[in-house]
Amino acid sequence: MKSYKYLALATLALLMLSLQSCFQDMDNDPSFDYPDANEALEGKKGESFYLPFEDDYIDQIYSFDADKIGVPSFAEGKVGKAYAGATDSYISFLGGAVMFKKDFSIAFWYKLNPVPDRAGIITLSPPRKDNKNDVRTSGLRLLREEANMFKLSVGDGAKEYWIGGNNETRVVANEWAFITVTLSETRCFFYINGEKAASLETGFPGISWQDVNTMSIGSGAPLFIGWNHLADLSLIDELRIFNKELSQAEVKSLMAD
Repeated sequence: MKSYKYLALATLALLMLSLQSCFQDMDNDPSFDYPDANEALEGKKGESFYLPFEDDYIDQIYSFDADKIGVPSFAEGKVGKAYAGATDSYISFLGGAVMFKKDFSIAFWYKLNPVPDRAGIITLSPPRKDNKNDVRTSGLRLLREEANMFKLSVGDGAKEYWIGGNNETRVVANEWAFITVTLSETRCFFYINGEKAASLETGFPGISWQDVNTMSIGSGAPLFIGWNHLADLSLIDELRIFNKELSQAEVKSLMAD
């Protein structure tokens, strides 16, 4: 009789663990069943995506692989190899590769090629309306204009907010800069080399990820093209995404790694 009792208890415990795992995935993204994380590379709390660009485009946390459009390549990076952009080229991740949270941060090393003088850098945007007009009321779009001036467009589900676009968000051509964007439910910060370069701290209700299911790296294409923010020929390295708002101290710690 005891053995049946223990068997029943063990079965119940396994069922409860399975339900817990299921609801954890639902909290991240109800439409996607996340694979097990690579625990050996999960060293930084809250990190959900990591691209070192060591001769491949595979995320080192959940092993997502990018679609390659055009002829991006690799070059000498800040650490090992880096993504090297090319005309009409970028890489793209679909579906559950990004955990869409209100608290969200993205950080990477960037070496500017100022030609062309405008480009998309990171694009997490909804599908274009009728395949004709960019939709900027949700997601985010990190871009540059005037060759070396960064701007960030963020949508709250109803309207668009702009961060940056000033002299403090300029970077020096052909020099590595550490770029970080952090988001919470009430604010957004943009950092260059660990220092705040721009922010939105009042009247911001947080990002909406409505209808966003694609991330492009190295271009605004295919979903943010209306103002010609296309392929970036710069270098990108050590790209990380976090499902938390990084503090300035954490940004500086990442930069120092």
